[in-house]
Amino acid sequence: MSLTQLVKQRGTLKCKLTNFKTFLTPYLSIATLTDVQASEIQCRLSKIEEMYAVFDELQERIEVESETPREQYVERMDFENQYFAILASARELLRQRGKVDAESKVMSEAGSGSCQHKNNLNPVPEEKINTLQRYRRVEQLRLHFWNRFKVEYVSQLQQKTKWFSSHDQLVEGALVIIKEKGVPPLMWLLGRIVKLYMGKDGIARVADIKTKRGIIKRAFNNICPLPTSM
Repeated sequence: MSLTQLVKQRGTLKCKLTNFKTFLTPYLSIATLTDVQASEIQCRLSKIEEMYAVFDELQERIEVESETPREQYVERMDFENQYFAILASARELLRQRGKVDAESKVMSEAGSGSCQHKNNLNPVPEEKINTLQRYRRVEQLRLHFWNRFKVEYVSQLQQKTKWFSSHDQLVEGALVIIKEKGVPPLMWLLGRIVKLYMGKDGIARVADIKTKRGIIKRAFNNICPLPTSM
């Protein structure tokens, strides 16, 4: 895929983000949301949350192939600032909605309990669930927690640094580890650089690496040089 096509795809993602911001803006001044409004915001938010991984992959390819990488880093920064600000606003809206619902439920249950006490009614028995159902609920809670921890908290701890300044450079013959998305670090490939591709500024940001799977090409941001070479 050419650089022009990659930039067009990135423009489509930026357009979707702008559309979501336009949709969300009127709700920011509303004191409470209806069930339908909250449900629609949640559905749209889920789609926007999935969009970042696509943007990140596109942007990495653009940064590698562009002749003006510094301008592309600014593009990334602008997109991420807007993206996370919009996500924070949407989640805060839904959080406030959940808080209001929880308070209403507590008041309702308190009122119901008072009426039951006055009328000498027996409390409603708790739902009985078997061991398998309890295990499934616990697993769902565990997965929900770790997904939110990874998306909402860990991403805030990661400081994205770019090539505004260069400290190390790739060299032929260096032993490296190749980062792979979706693969545990212990499964990352080990290889040796056999060829470098120089940019117009004389800095190598792409390399051919010989691995047990053959020779593969990777960008500098996916290459981890080892501190010692064999």
